[in-house]
Amino acid sequence: MNTCSLDEFKDALDFAPEGIKDLIKKYAVSLPLNDFAKRQAIFAQLGFNVTQAIENSGEDGEPIKVAKPAERRVTHTETAETQRRVVAKPE
Repeated sequence: MNTCSLDEFKDALDFAPEGIKDLIKKYAVSLPLNDFAKRQAIFAQLGFNVTQAIENSGEDGEPIKVAKPAERRVTHTETAETQRRVVAKPE
């Protein structure tokens, strides 16, 4: 993506299989793709906004906040009265 011409890139967007187009979108965000003309070509031909995807990916150095796992509000304690008794059947 970084070394091909714009026309070669547009041909790839037009004639590549869907799996390759998905890889192009993935790598355009993960690399990221710095060529604005190629970003516009992706948006025009695939409808995928690379600039917005890069902004939303959290790659801008701002740490992503991870939610604290939920804790139980009620703890269940078993007593001798509430425990289930299992009796093995004789063979």
